[in-house]
Parts: sequence; C-alpha cells; structure tokens
Amino acid sequence: MPVLASELHVQILPRVYDQDIMSEGGIVDSHRLALVCMVLAVGTFFDMDNPDYAADALYWYHLCRAALSLHSIMLYPSIPATQTLVRPWLFDVTWIEQRLTRDTSS
Repeated sequence: MPVLASELHVQILPRVYDQDIMSEGGIVDSHRLALVCMVLAVGTFFDMDNPDYAADALYWYHLCRAALSLHSIMLYPSIPATQTLVRPWLFDVTWIEQRLTRDTSS
C-alpha cells in the first residue's frame, strides 16, 4: 500500500500541521504523524548526498516509533498505521545501527 505524493501532500501533511489536530480525535492523527516520520526516515536513508544519512534516518525512525506508540495499533487500527508498519522492510534498523557503529568507530 504505497503512499502517493498527492496523498502525502493533500491528506496527511495538512492534518499533521493543522493547529487543531487533537480536537478531531488524535488517534488517527498520531498514526499519520508516525507515517510522516517513517517517510522522512526512508527518504533520509536513501539520500546519499547527506553524509550523515544513517544517523538522521535512525532519528526519524525513532520518532516514528514514538508517534506510533501514542495510541495502540491493536485497539485503534488505521490505514496510516498499517502503511507505517509496511515501511520498515525498506529500513532495516539492524543494518543502520551496524553502519552507524562502523562509521563512528572509524
């Protein structure tokens, strides 16, 4: 279930940056925030122009996990939560942590 650019710009980002985000029931919105963080993590990870891509990607990944944990995905399943959970196969944290450890020990 890919996240299309139009969906990101029209449906997800406006809800994340809306000032009244919590007034409409923050469960789905926390899952959308997690999705945005995961998209940024994957995008940062594949940005080879960024010399510190592994550390930056890991930062966004941890923010994603924090946002996703605000409301249980088992009690409150949502499409953004499902889309967020599908993304980590692109983003293998073990490999990133090994890469980050290797880069900082050199």
